[in-house]
Amino acid sequence: MLPFQVNDAIQLKLIKPQDREELYSLIDLNRVFLREWLGIVTTAIEKLITYLFNDLKLNRVIIQCAESNIRSRAIPEKLGFVNEGISRQAQWLYDHYENIVTYSLLSSEWQEGIVK
Repeated sequence: MLPFQVNDAIQLKLIKPQDREELYSLIDLNRVFLREWLGIVTTAIEKLITYLFNDLKLNRVIIQCAESNIRSRAIPEKLGFVNEGISRQAQWLYDHYENIVTYSLLSSEWQEGIVK
């Protein structure tokens, strides 16, 4: 499945543990620039969902986000995922526990064009 070509400029690939420090540094140095490119994430997720449902024939996809991360939550909400609820204090983030919101999308919803 991976690497997965989203478009001419974007490719998804698995990140290895040894890539961690380089990735964190890259993100930290480019936070302002990355905010302008958030649309790329939505496009990549949309292409990935199409692949998961059409090629891998999955029935259900879930996305989980920190409750306080409004930008991350906007992606599944924009793509029509259903909010299934909140897991309280489910993830340690920096110096505190975060609530996690779980979203899901069914293949039938995607195929019927309800959310595309």
